[in-house]
Order: sequence, then C-alpha cells, then structure tokens
Amino acid sequence: EHWRRHAVWSLVERLSAGLGVPALSPIVPLVVGGEAEAVGLASRLLKEHGMHVPAIRPPTVPKTP
Repeated sequence: EHWRRHAVWSLVERLSAGLGVPALSPIVPLVVGGEAEAVGLASRLLKEHGMHVPAIRPPTVPKTP
C-alpha cells in the first residue's frame, strides 16, 4: 500500500533530520556505547516512549573493549 511506504519514509526523513545524518533506509544504526549502555537505552526508549529499538549485542557485533 502506497500510503504505508510514504508514512515510513516520512519517519525516516524526520529521524535523519533530527540526528543530523543521512538515513538511506528505515533501518538506521546508532552506536551508543557498550552493551550495558545499549540495553539501557533500548529499555528506556520502550518504557518512556513506546519505541521498540532493540540493542544489537555480541555475538552479533564485536564486543567493545
């Protein structure tokens, strides 16, 4: 459905403007620190804003030193 694609890309453009970086896809990687910081941010975004933003952790990505 055309309206759904339009809605998603409108959100992508809004996120891109807010972050100040180009977003070329609805999947936007954002590095926020180590595993604990990523999990904490993901939890806060879900609880406070209802946003499902999963933290990608090892072994999917390399462990940070």
